[in-house]
Amino acid sequence: WVVCFFARLLDGEMANRMLQMLYRKSTYRNLFDHHPTVFFQIDGNFGGAAGITEMLLQSQESFVRILPALPSSWKNGEFRGLRARGGFLFDAVWKNGKVISLTATAKREGELRVLADGIFHKKSLAAGEVWQIIDLGKNISENP
Repeated sequence: WVVCFFARLLDGEMANRMLQMLYRKSTYRNLFDHHPTVFFQIDGNFGGAAGITEMLLQSQESFVRILPALPSSWKNGEFRGLRARGGFLFDAVWKNGKVISLTATAKREGELRVLADGIFHKKSLAAGEVWQIIDLGKNISENP
């Protein structure tokens, strides 16, 4: 839950530090979460996964933030199938901390507002519509 707190505060470095602490101090070799008074607690596993998700995508405001709490050590990466409020599904790829590909799929009709790399994108989507919001991936070698 501490990972989630720092992610919501948009502090990727502290969120990552807490995530690393979870792995080092509260995780068995089989990746189960341990707790001093019991053998296994699932909430640590669920909380860690929720924290990673909050670092990559947040939708508690009137818009969706992409990579809101990305730590500097996560220079390159991608995610697929993260769900946001309002019935939207997201896939993203980033390089050197910048989004190079971002796609939204509407599971129902609605207006989507997205903040990615400091730029707002807005569009009304029909159910089932796919919106390629950012597509710099074809020129990956040219992007910083």
